[in-house]
Amino acid sequence: MFRTAFYLAKSERPFRDFPGLLSLQDINYNDTLGNHYANDKQAKTFISYMGEENNNNISQMLNQNSFISVICDGSTDKGIIEEEIVFARFLNHECVPETKFISLESVHKADAEGLKGAVGSALEKKVNCKDWREKLVGIATDGAAVNFGCREGLVAKLRTKIPHLIGIRCCAHRLELALKDAARKSKLWDTIDAFLSSLYKFYHYSSLNMDGLMEAGKALKITILRPGNIWGTRWVPHRHRALLAVDRDWLALANHLSQVAMGTNETAAKAKGLHLTLVSVHFVLMLHVALKFFSICRTISEVFQDNDSSVETLYTTLQAAQLKLASDRFDAKGVLKSFVEKDLVVTGTDVMYRGERLKLQSGSSRGRQHTLDTALEDVEKSVSCMVSATAEALNQRFASFNDPVLKAFRVFEPMNWPHDIEVLADFGTTEIQTITNHFSDLLNRNGTDTTSMEIEWTQLLLSCRELKREQPDRCIANNERFQAFWKKVLQTYNESQRFANILTLVKIMLVLPIHSAEAERGFSLMGRVKNDWRSRLHPETTSNLMALKLANTTVESFDPMPSINRWWTDTKRTRRFTQQYGTRASADIESNEEQMDNDLVSVADDDEDEA
Repeated sequence: MFRTAFYLAKSERPFRDFPGLLSLQDINYNDTLGNHYANDKQAKTFISYMGEENNNNISQMLNQNSFISVICDGSTDKGIIEEEIVFARFLNHECVPETKFISLESVHKADAEGLKGAVGSALEKKVNCKDWREKLVGIATDGAAVNFGCREGLVAKLRTKIPHLIGIRCCAHRLELALKDAARKSKLWDTIDAFLSSLYKFYHYSSLNMDGLMEAGKALKITILRPGNIWGTRWVPHRHRALLAVDRDWLALANHLSQVAMGTNETAAKAKGLHLTLVSVHFVLMLHVALKFFSICRTISEVFQDNDSSVETLYTTLQAAQLKLASDRFDAKGVLKSFVEKDLVVTGTDVMYRGERLKLQSGSSRGRQHTLDTALEDVEKSVSCMVSATAEALNQRFASFNDPVLKAFRVFEPMNWPHDIEVLADFGTTEIQTITNHFSDLLNRNGTDTTSMEIEWTQLLLSCRELKREQPDRCIANNERFQAFWKKVLQTYNESQRFANILTLVKIMLVLPIHSAEAERGFSLMGRVKNDWRSRLHPETTSNLMALKLANTTVESFDPMPSINRWWTDTKRTRRFTQQYGTRASADIESNEEQMDNDLVSVADDDEDEA
């Protein structure tokens, strides 16, 4: 029964499916489980005990760690209840940072005090981490004023008792806002966004149009990708996927839109407008450059949403992006020239692309006739403006990461370490001192010898030179290489307690989160669990369902016995079962033994009767 209830949570199915699944189990196994617990109320009860056992496991991991960070965010559920979702980040037993869902807390008022109470309630009541204030080193959330207000924000409230707390604005949100700031300065980018949005609506809300596009794709032997909704979510990869779909399906889109545009109804008018934009020289040129631009942005966004990313990964990725997007490096003119030579067929004033004739803007502008060269100049100018604006917006949106303490953590990147031993002896001492001074109270409470930091740091640099040579090449993702290096260092020296003081700073660095994307994923799950049909789910029940869904355990590997024992012992009345719930094999063995005993008694009685 507990496994069946766990399956409900994992598959996001309602409690009312519980009796039917048990009946199916009875039929398949020809075994009667009884109907006392075969109802939706008991399914909820079983899931609550599994949620408690899950929280107990997380509690043990948190209490074994000296440093933790919190990721939180707020939203309103389908029941019109303000919810605060809380995750914790810590080092697991393999010395790898891990992010775990803690709880979904109802907030009476979504101000800083209410959010602070929700974070404290989640850590104290749900996972029994009473000393979370003594362990908390960082908190990541979005950049809303309620979180980062300089006086009345959540981070400011927490710093009154945790002065060393580092507040981190979500990098994924920062990147999205930076791109939106830059897009406002380019009209052609607005044209692309408007086209992608209109194209999505044209096909998404009309099965007839979608079927027509599929038929056009079959005729051209093209596997159609459905036009994507760039406004569906805020992450950059969705815009990149929408651009890829248009580029891949361009010929099928052009053929289908031209056919629909021959009509006389409102749909034909929309198709005509979309077709004119799709086959324009400006749009095709801009689409090609946009694919390259957003492929860079997509790589950055995915790193900024990766749970394995650390503070050092942030700086490395951001620096690489700024170098790539620098106006003197992002060669829009070269990209466009290569595209024209490779993909366009120019004959006089005619421009052909994939067998279709592209259209230049009619008439003249500012005394010049519209040609392919003028289109190239316009697009190049717009791209240069966009790239410069993006670089400027990134600097403004990520200004908060110029904090001296956060920047000092870059000293732990092995690729930054000098090769010369004489230079290595003095490398990073200033940064180590900056971090030590910031966390001095926390370090002293944990018994760390802060006076030994500098000498241990130099010794660690010398000892890790060999480990650094064994690291994989740069072709592997920077965050994976960085974590693999420090995982090996921590596992090597943890038992011997060598470099225990300086490695304390490494542990703090690894648990610092750089984004709150995990909270956004949690809210997506909350929307599926507590949907319109289940809008009256209690927040605690919703939290238990989410915890089981987000757990790493699969249905096949799930062990129900700890939850069953918790449920069995947590009662004032005797459960209806005559013995504790065990595995099917053990139950069959006990049943067979009981049958053998009965047979022996029966034989003995027969012998006595014959005597």
